[in-house]
Amino acid sequence: MADRAAGPATLRRAIGNLLRMAAADLEDARKLVRSRSARSARTLVHAAVLKMGAALSASAVGRFDGEGEARWHAIPNHFPAVEKLQALVAETGYRHALQDDGSPRQPPSATLVNKAIKMTKEALAELCLAFGVDLEGSRPAARAAPPEPEPPPPPKAPPNTYAAAQKLQSQRAGREGDKKGSNVVQLRGRRSMPQSSSTGPGRRDTLSRPGTSPSRTRTAPGLTSNTFWALMDRWGVEDGSALRLLDRGRELTSKGQRPRFKLSSEEAGLLQALQNIEATLNTLAKQSSAWVSAPLAEAPFKGARPIDWIIKRRLAGTRDLSQHLLQKALTASVAQG
Repeated sequence: MADRAAGPATLRRAIGNLLRMAAADLEDARKLVRSRSARSARTLVHAAVLKMGAALSASAVGRFDGEGEARWHAIPNHFPAVEKLQALVAETGYRHALQDDGSPRQPPSATLVNKAIKMTKEALAELCLAFGVDLEGSRPAARAAPPEPEPPPPPKAPPNTYAAAQKLQSQRAGREGDKKGSNVVQLRGRRSMPQSSSTGPGRRDTLSRPGTSPSRTRTAPGLTSNTFWALMDRWGVEDGSALRLLDRGRELTSKGQRPRFKLSSEEAGLLQALQNIEATLNTLAKQSSAWVSAPLAEAPFKGARPIDWIIKRRLAGTRDLSQHLLQKALTASVAQG
C-alpha cells in the first residue's frame, strides 16, 4: 500500500487539479466583476471554495472517490485554511433570486465580491503551499497530506522567587557567621585584659541579643512594608486580607492603621512573586485590581479568586498563578502570530 505521507498518484493528481480549477474559477470571477456581473462572479467564487474543500476532503480520507465533493465534517481542524473556507461557503452560497415578498433580490456589490475573491485567493495560496502545488504547471501535488503542525513550545517555568530568597538568606547567614567567628577570636585574645563594668564609647557588643532571629529580620534590598502596601493598594486588596498574606499574626494598630515592619526572607520572596505576577498582568494588558478579585474557572482554581488562592497556598499559589498567566500569554502570542 502506498505511504499516506506521499499519497497515491491518483490522490495527489486530483488535489493538484482541484486547486488549479479553483484558481481558474477565481480568475473568471474577477473578469465578471469587471464586466459588472457580480451575481455570476459570486457563484464562481463559491464553486472555487467547494473545489478547495474537495481537495481537503480527499486528503483527509486518504483517497479520491471521483466525485470531488467537499465533506467539511471529515476535515481536521488543523488542516490549512479550514475555518476561512467554511466562512466563505456561508458567505458565497446560493441565494434565491427573489425575496420573500416576490421582488427580485439585489445582486451583491462588486466590493463584497472582490473581498470574497481576495480571501479565497489567500486560502488557495495556503493550500498550494501545504500540498506543494504549482498552479502554473500540470504535475500532481507534491504531498497528499499537509505537514503536521508543530506542537507549541512547553511553557517556561515561572521564576522561583522562593529559592532566590532562600539563597540570599543562606549567603547572608554565612557572612554573619564569619563575622561572629572573627569576634570570638578577638574576645579570646583579650581574656587576660581587665574587664570594665562600663562600656566605652568605641566598644561594641558582639553577642546577639536574646529573642532576636536574623532570619526573621533580614529582607531583600528595596523591599519594605511600604512596597507591600503600595502593591496591595494597586490591587485593591483590603487591609485584613493583605495582612493574612503575610501569615505572621500581624494586625492593624490599636488605632486601626496599617503597621510598618521589616519583611522576613519568606515575606520578601512572596512579595517578589506578587510583583512578577503584576508585571505579567501588565504585559497582558489586564487590570490588576479586577483580575485578582475575579473568580478563575480553569483548573486547578475552580472558581477561586487569585487573592484567596495566594492566601491559602502562599508561594505555591503564586507559582500556580504565574503558570496560568504564562499559558495565557503564550495563547495570545500564538493567536496574534
